[in-house]
Amino acid sequence: MQRMFSMFPAGFPGIGLILLRLVVSLQLLYFAYVDAADFEQWTIVISLLFVLLLCIGVLTPVVAVLWALICIFRLLAATPTQWSSLIIAIGNAVTLALLGPGAYSLDARLFGRRLVRLTGLHKDQN
Repeated sequence: MQRMFSMFPAGFPGIGLILLRLVVSLQLLYFAYVDAADFEQWTIVISLLFVLLLCIGVLTPVVAVLWALICIFRLLAATPTQWSSLIIAIGNAVTLALLGPGAYSLDARLFGRRLVRLTGLHKDQN
């Protein structure tokens, strides 16, 4: 995960990424609620799992890409009145996948930069 992102931004950019993760999660919940009667029960469970993973920031880019792909497939079968909300959902998911989870996520805790201290290497050992 660290190879994908040069850093996990903190401060206001990190808060912005939290908000983006929450917006994508709310969109996912909305689409799961609207389509609950049309789909199997397991799709609702997967949607809730995606929401949980996005809210705590675990595997954020992977979940965001999967959500964008789901929205693209839904766009192909959607009516023109549904296009705008699906295009916005795709844009938000792709943006989140490209920007990453931010410093306030479990991804940053698990895969963030580390400081390695080497001990026992002194020049004055004669």
